Amino acid sequence: MTAASDSAADGAYGFVLATRDRTHGLSFWSNEYGFGPLFNATVFSEAEAGTLDVPIADDEPEWLAMPAPLGTGVRP
Repeated sequence: MTAASDSAADGAYGFVLATRDRTHGLSFWSNEYGFGPLFNATVFSEAEAGTLDVPIADDEPEWLAMPAPLGTGVRP
């Protein structure tokens, strides 16, 4: 493994909460918008992920480690 892949594996870039949607594929949790595209996702620290009251979804949400930092700003 490289240093970059080690960082992703240990959650150095944070975690996102994902669920599978039959129509759209993966959807990611945003504290502001609910489930939607990755670019709007809320990125959580390991501590925050451990204490979040996971939202109810059709498919059980799962935590995914971010492979790289998420860009800032909301896209249209």
